[in-house]
Amino acid sequence: MTACATGRRLSVLSDDVAEKTARDWEGITDFSIRHFEEMKLILDKEEPDYRD
Repeated sequence: MTACATGRRLSVLSDDVAEKTARDWEGITDFSIRHFEEMKLILDKEEPDYRD
């Protein structure tokens, strides 16, 4: 299988890495809120005019 944007073969994670990642994600509450706050911090730094 290839990635659409690059045409390169996809790298598939090992089962161990996938399981650890899934466990880590389960521990994050309110992910969408935290993600949005991080995006605003990036915008504040890189494009502060967005607040105008």
